[in-house]
Amino acid sequence: MPDVEWIQRTAAGYAHGVMPDPLPPFVVGLLFTTSSLRTRLGFGVAAVRLGGSAIDTQELRWGARMSEAESFADTLRTMSGMVDVVVARTAERLDPEVVRRSCVSAFVNAGDGDGEHPTQAVIDLCAIVAERGDVAGQRIGICGDLTSRCAHSLVRLLDRHLPGELALFAPPGRDDLGVGVGPELASRISWRKPGELDDLDVLYLTGLPEGRGDDRIGPDVRQEYALTRVGLDRMSADAVVISPMPVIDEISADARMDPRVRVFAQSDRGVFVRTALLARLLMGDGFTSALGVGE
Repeated sequence: MPDVEWIQRTAAGYAHGVMPDPLPPFVVGLLFTTSSLRTRLGFGVAAVRLGGSAIDTQELRWGARMSEAESFADTLRTMSGMVDVVVARTAERLDPEVVRRSCVSAFVNAGDGDGEHPTQAVIDLCAIVAERGDVAGQRIGICGDLTSRCAHSLVRLLDRHLPGELALFAPPGRDDLGVGVGPELASRISWRKPGELDDLDVLYLTGLPEGRGDDRIGPDVRQEYALTRVGLDRMSADAVVISPMPVIDEISADARMDPRVRVFAQSDRGVFVRTALLARLLMGDGFTSALGVGE
């Protein structure tokens, strides 16, 4: 994943009011075929802050006289021919070949099914650095559904920005990371039981959806992996809790009021990360498919 450090530094500057001069006019196309709040809104706001604009498409074209909806490839080719950057969120995993063949503008993967969410991983990394000063040496825990795209992408990024320890918490059936890691990170991974939070510096909560059928997890198990006031009381005074959001029931109402729970500060910073990413894309230097599929 190229230039993560540049995005991190630039986003930190934006957060402290050091915004660049407006760029030449540009348009960001938001191709979101599944629901989104923070990512869709964040990229739209980022475009405006850089002096550009954003257009929004939330479904593939379909009509009663059509046998099926227009293909994603054709939709992507159409939008990318009209805008400078396409930011795409899809229900299914993106096919790298389809993106390479169809997209004629810069492209950002904003979450593809159960595959990846690379821009969220950069936001997560920036949150850790902002709250703790660095990733190196930190004991970072990821708790919840480890099969989620947010977990996949964060683990991939931590494989390149090594923490002191990566502690994993997940029930059976949701404990498959689905991504390979290098030997250095593998040697730093530990598997923990719910509530073993005492020495963590950062706790990242992915959420734990109930699921259906054979994938269903009962309420008792889900509650085990939720953060409660009791769990927070086990953590150090300078630990931080972050999440890609939305937070549904993985943090109890009384725990959410604790100042160590930094999910909204993380969300607020996310727009600066997205602004930095768009700025880097629009500055050129061959940076035309950053954070796309396979990156």
